[in-house]
Amino acid sequence: MPENQILLKQIIRRMIDNEIITQLDLVNLNGSAPLARQFQEAKSKGQPDTELAKILFEAKWADADIKDVFGIGDAPGDDAPKLTTTPGKDLYNHVYPPRQFLIDGILSRGNLAMLGGRPKSGKSWLAFQLAQAIDAGVPFLGKPTTKTNVLYMALEDGDRRIHERLHIRRWIPQNVNFVFTALPLDDGKGNTGTGFEQITNTAQILNIGLIIIDTLRSSMSGHVDESDNAGMAAILNPLANFAHDKNVAVLVNHHTTKGATEDVFNSFRGASSIRGAYDLGAILERKNKELEATLKFESRDAEIDDMTIVFEPATGWRYEGDITRIEEINAGRKVVKALTEIGEGKYTCDEIAKHMGITYQSAHNQLRAALRDGHIIRTEGAKNPKGKAIDTWSLK
Repeated sequence: MPENQILLKQIIRRMIDNEIITQLDLVNLNGSAPLARQFQEAKSKGQPDTELAKILFEAKWADADIKDVFGIGDAPGDDAPKLTTTPGKDLYNHVYPPRQFLIDGILSRGNLAMLGGRPKSGKSWLAFQLAQAIDAGVPFLGKPTTKTNVLYMALEDGDRRIHERLHIRRWIPQNVNFVFTALPLDDGKGNTGTGFEQITNTAQILNIGLIIIDTLRSSMSGHVDESDNAGMAAILNPLANFAHDKNVAVLVNHHTTKGATEDVFNSFRGASSIRGAYDLGAILERKNKELEATLKFESRDAEIDDMTIVFEPATGWRYEGDITRIEEINAGRKVVKALTEIGEGKYTCDEIAKHMGITYQSAHNQLRAALRDGHIIRTEGAKNPKGKAIDTWSLK
């Protein structure tokens, strides 16, 4: 770089940094005091560095090309690729409408939600009951709901099973349309497929507020590996963008892995991009042959309390309590098992605790849980010298 250009760049930077410029500096660049004042006035008005530099070049303080000194190129044309920007103050002052919850405090319009669970755990039943609740505007697992049109894609169960469940639930849908076949959400090459257009177009034509896809695996071509981050992102990110842009809730049922994991939301089967795509995650955890289960949540927008729910074979899932309720149920189950092992008869808490190998207090807590659930009977016994009745406990 010529010496004149180097000197010019140094002086401009010093002036921008509010350093004192001497007469010698100006002489070296054939400058003048009026030009220095013009520069300082422009600077005080907050003009950017590039504009300040142009003042000096236009005044011919040096023959250098401004692009060579400051790396300033020509402004891009109107057709040049560029980012869409939003001024921060405009975003701050913008007034958004309140979130429209379909399930109060849990699922809102504009959400992509993922419901995970092991095969045969009952997640399809749960999604089915959600559709019924939204159709009628009645509570779902104890939470108020808002009525809207529903598109239910039963890609695993088929029309016969859905027909049976409609009769089990005694539900004649009024605002729900069912789909049993659809083109894949991917094209088999890692890109979004025609199935996505089918869903989004149908949703807009029918004014759908909630889309349920059961299941993710059944909506895919079979040529994309669930562990492929790019492939799964190509399926789920467009669904998320559609939900956000059109203010529609989308719920996708997906399987979880067999192995235990410290973070339950890492159990969604497949790529990490699955978890990265959704706004609301829900995991249904249910042990084999047990009616009780837990429903755990994570959300980008809200703190949601985890639940204990119970499956009734004749009707489906019902809300049982918060997450601690499952512990009480399990505790009651243990003491019932102990009474069964001891045999028929009435036993004190001390005798039961000794059989179970636990403390009196632990046994008493479990007995109270079993009593509350209606599995055992408490009989008030004779009082000890301190006036406290010695209760006995037995199976119903």
